[in-house]
Amino acid sequence: MADIMTLQNIEKFYGDKIRTQVLFGIDLAIEAGSFNSIIGQSGSGKSTLMNIMGTLDQPSTGKVTIDGVETTQMTRKQLAVLRNRTIGFVFQFHYLLPEFTVIENVLMPYRIAHGTVSPEIRERAYELLETVELTRVADNKATEISGGQQQRTAIARALINSPKLLLADEPTGNLDSNTTETVYGLMREINKTLGTTLIVITHDRRVAEKADRILEIKDGRIEMDVRK
Repeated sequence: MADIMTLQNIEKFYGDKIRTQVLFGIDLAIEAGSFNSIIGQSGSGKSTLMNIMGTLDQPSTGKVTIDGVETTQMTRKQLAVLRNRTIGFVFQFHYLLPEFTVIENVLMPYRIAHGTVSPEIRERAYELLETVELTRVADNKATEISGGQQQRTAIARALINSPKLLLADEPTGNLDSNTTETVYGLMREINKTLGTTLIVITHDRRVAEKADRILEIKDGRIEMDVRK
């Protein structure tokens, strides 16, 4: 299967007078439809790598190609369009808007991109809520559901624009072990049924082992790359 993303010789520096190198010569290809985990301790560079993968940050050197598009020379506006079309994000903190309902939060990325929500898109939002088993709380405010339900809402929200790639940064870092199992089971189901490529960033090896491919980042370099 073709690659959805490739990284070539990615390096990242911070600072001007005193330069600190965070990533060193990262070469990586992510296959479309795959389920990947990136593991590493705090300070290893894994979150910096995810930000570059998601075009939230640019590498100091190297080339990032997403869905056949080379991104490193794109403008901020062009990157925003690419992200909205191709990438969904799930973070450790769900960032739901508390004054809106669950269904309104799920629809928000589409509304931002397109302005109006058609009946077909609203129906898709309800289908996503059914996938994450949240239809019964669709009209609850975001503050009126549990932490696990909030994270599942965030996953549905990330999928509303039908992204080819879902990036998740410590998505279960604030959840208990049972809810963590539920969320990762859901991600596995999304990977299988929708064919969405998943990249999960985590510091927990037990979580990483749920993926089909495990990459370990250490001191800004890929230390391990294991496929099951």
